[in-house]
Amino acid sequence: MENKKIILKGRELHGDPTQRINIRALSLKANISIPAIYKMLDRPEEIKFLDMSMLYRYLTAGLGKSDAEVLETRLGDIFEIREE
Repeated sequence: MENKKIILKGRELHGDPTQRINIRALSLKANISIPAIYKMLDRPEEIKFLDMSMLYRYLTAGLGKSDAEVLETRLGDIFEIREE
């Protein structure tokens, strides 16, 4: 078995990875702490556990997806597989 892990796509979830993101506004809108937002965007490989309610808030309030869009989202749209 290969030594791989699944991680959040980080800034790629917002479209252009070079786009400026207002971390404070995103944190307030999604009700997620600023350090957690920074980790999700810039250091997703450090995330060991991901709370599903936090992921839901990030996708809906943070990215503006509807419930229907969240349900239609493929895992590959949110996560990627990397070597450990």
